[in-house]
Amino acid sequence: MAMMTWMRRSSRYFLAVVVLTFIASLAYFGATQDRSSPTVVATINGEDVSAAAYDRAYRAAVEQYRQILRDRFSEELLRSLRVQDQVLERLVSERLMAQRAQAEGITNFSLFCNHVTIIPAIRAILDSPDLRLDGFVGPGHVSTVIGLRPYRFIAGDYRKPVVVSGFEPLDVLQGVYMILRQLRDGRSEVENQYSRVVREEGNPLALRAIAETMELRTTFEWRGLGFISQSALKLRDEFADWDAEVRYEIPGVRVADPKACQCGEVLKGVIKPWECKVFGTACTPDHPIGTCMVSSEGACAAYFNYGRHAGRRRAETAA
Repeated sequence: MAMMTWMRRSSRYFLAVVVLTFIASLAYFGATQDRSSPTVVATINGEDVSAAAYDRAYRAAVEQYRQILRDRFSEELLRSLRVQDQVLERLVSERLMAQRAQAEGITNFSLFCNHVTIIPAIRAILDSPDLRLDGFVGPGHVSTVIGLRPYRFIAGDYRKPVVVSGFEPLDVLQGVYMILRQLRDGRSEVENQYSRVVREEGNPLALRAIAETMELRTTFEWRGLGFISQSALKLRDEFADWDAEVRYEIPGVRVADPKACQCGEVLKGVIKPWECKVFGTACTPDHPIGTCMVSSEGACAAYFNYGRHAGRRRAETAA
């Protein structure tokens, strides 16, 4: 606890070190901005960053902001966020990292990137005509990185309360209580129960690291929800030397949920886990069929381990 307190108090010094290190690396490795050529925006150790590459990266960054901000997106906001500078700094940083890795001969290292982005998946659930969810408990670990802003559209556009919560029992209880209180008061807001860890802006350094090394996939298949556009990440082309999808022949295997599985309905709140036809019989944590039972965090796994008799109790009470 003492170390965490010291780190919080010293966070501005860590940021200064990171910034100074980045500036020093530019000077050491010889990155310069080329203002003489309309086709080159920067040169790093003799390697050019073309205007075309910059334009592609900038358009991709703008599209990411557009997807996240939706109605709140504006050119003025892009300027205030210095998106043009962010993109150029990222491109320079990517080239520096790739050059350093190549110079050190790092070849026995590969990454198979299957990171997903939760906002498009939440939007797909919210747009489902058979949606039966009243509110959302935001994941504390994800929110530590992305912050609270990406969830604003849920409360603003769909009028659903959101509470970002931690994972301790008291965190979850308080998070559910805060959602119920919003529903009672007729409010739809984004509240932060996990304020001891999650900040409004998230973790800027982690977000920058993601932006520097990854980009959105065109589409990605979610078990129970199907294909959702721009809902997952892949490594940027600059890191192709360490991209397992590029280095090796990885088959595009699809794992379809059996027809008896009703994970999609569970995710949308149409049915409770124990109402699924295969819950607790053919589908258990030891022999999972659907994605909601595979993960220990899944709704079906949680119901099986902690509440599998709830449906029986309700039926007996009703009788």
